[in-house]
Amino acid sequence: MVLVKSNIEQKEWGLVNQFDDIPEDHIVRFVDCFVDEFFDDSIDDDLDKKPGRAIFPKKILLKIVVYGRIDRVNSTEVLEDMVKNHHHYQFLAECLKPSARTIRRFKEEYGYLCGVIMESTLKYAKNKNLTDFNHMTIDGYCY
Repeated sequence: MVLVKSNIEQKEWGLVNQFDDIPEDHIVRFVDCFVDEFFDDSIDDDLDKKPGRAIFPKKILLKIVVYGRIDRVNSTEVLEDMVKNHHHYQFLAECLKPSARTIRRFKEEYGYLCGVIMESTLKYAKNKNLTDFNHMTIDGYCY
């Protein structure tokens, strides 16, 4: 399979980058940077060499699902609509537009990564002294 390529520096609507108006301290930028730091580009290397239809990068789909959980959006149809119409989701998707079926398939196969991201986020917050909790219980699964 071939990996769908994205270009976050793509210029639309004139000479200004369309994502310049998202503040640097916005949670969407944290999700973007955190997933990029946590997963390197080798997460998709095995699929990039197989023949077949192009697939969406797992990092981009993971960013969409994680930010959807922050926004309390679980439905893949709603996530698809948000990626097509919402500025912050477009930023995370790097101007790609995955379908609801693609997002659903990703959640079925790689949904456990949301739990790994949540655990890593909590460890990061603890290491940076952003919180002082000793333990934390989360009801439900990041799915």
